Amino acid sequence: LGFQLNGLPIMAQVAFGALEIQEVQHLQLKVFRIKVMFYLFLINSLAVWRLSHLLSEENGPFDLSFKLRKAVGVGFFGSLLNCFYCCSIWVAFPFALFLGNSWVEKFVLWLAISGAACLAEKATTKNQETKKAEYFED
Repeated sequence: LGFQLNGLPIMAQVAFGALEIQEVQHLQLKVFRIKVMFYLFLINSLAVWRLSHLLSEENGPFDLSFKLRKAVGVGFFGSLLNCFYCCSIWVAFPFALFLGNSWVEKFVLWLAISGAACLAEKATTKNQETKKAEYFED
């Protein structure tokens, strides 16, 4: 296995009778669940990044994204589609509802998936300055 419990490899503890086979299987199941949740989080984060980028930055196939942005105009929904970071928050919402078990977990995943998509956007955007808020002193 390669995992340790109480400072000794798990398989060594099984051989010496310190752990039962059922305990090892339970630990293996926990590790498997953690790996699956990590991969689901990663895949969902990449999907949110892709959809948010498609909706906010690209024209899309047959100019569908461009036409959608043009159709919603300049109002509230238009500003959501023109800003990647705003768009990623709302695109991440259904993904978090699907992935989370409790409402607290869904809320945390909503922000985490959007945050991971924002990190991916920052990592893939070359030399574009972020818009800074105007600040004036009296």
